[in-house]
Order: sequence, then structure tokens, then C-alpha cells
Amino acid sequence: MSYYTGPSELELMPLRLSVAVNSDALSDVELRDSISRELRLLFTHQQKAAIVAAYNAAPSVGRQFIEQTIREIDPSAAESLRSGARRSYLPG
Repeated sequence: MSYYTGPSELELMPLRLSVAVNSDALSDVELRDSISRELRLLFTHQQKAAIVAAYNAAPSVGRQFIEQTIREIDPSAAESLRSGARRSYLPG
């Protein structure tokens, strides 16, 4: 519901991303679009630690979603995320 009531609140985005990639929310097309948009905002607002934390805690489907979304923005960042996330590293 917070995707509808507070979509632009940056402080809510890390928690929402973490919850979303650890749930079945990615199977809902509308929510998937909202999650993708939010992930892009986190990336452009330099909230990379939040992305790495969500990636590290996510099951494989969540990690794949994060990788794919970041790859669309910056392929090298997606590769760094994949290879270095366990060390909490994402360039930029």
C-alpha cells in the first residue's frame, strides 16, 4: 500500500525494496513496475548501500530482479553488484 500512499518518500524506499524482493510482490506486474521505478530512484540518489543490503538478503529471484534492473541503468554496476555485493560494494 505504501507504493500508492508515499511513492516519493526516499526514506521509505530501502525498507520497501527489501520487503518487496523477499516476497511474492515481484509476481504482480503493477508492483513489479513500482519496485523497478523505486530501485532506479535509489540508484540515482546514491542509495547503493540500501540496494546492496536488499540484494544480499534477497532470494535468487529477488537478486535476479535487482541485477536486471540495475543492468538496464548501468551494466558495469550490475556486474559489480553481482561479483561484489557480499562485500557490500557497488561503485559510484
